Amino acid sequence: MTQLTQEAATAGFTPVAQHDFTHLIHLDRLRDRLIGLVAPTAHRVGLHTRPFFGNLIGGNALREGLKRGDLRYGAVVLRKGGA
Repeated sequence: MTQLTQEAATAGFTPVAQHDFTHLIHLDRLRDRLIGLVAPTAHRVGLHTRPFFGNLIGGNALREGLKRGDLRYGAVVLRKGGA
């Protein structure tokens, strides 16, 4: 979130708090593991163009990124200069 807070400072905002919520996400439920098996095959056979399967594939990609540590869920609280 460093880039965000730097750009916010340039715009006159001051960071007040930062929170990481990643630890609250459950990534290994049975449903998620099953989708992890189906999603790559659905993508290979071209089902990614159908909304239902596109959502499964995208959700699985998000889950994999979170599991690897490439992605995190967080929030930054900013305050405008004179507020």
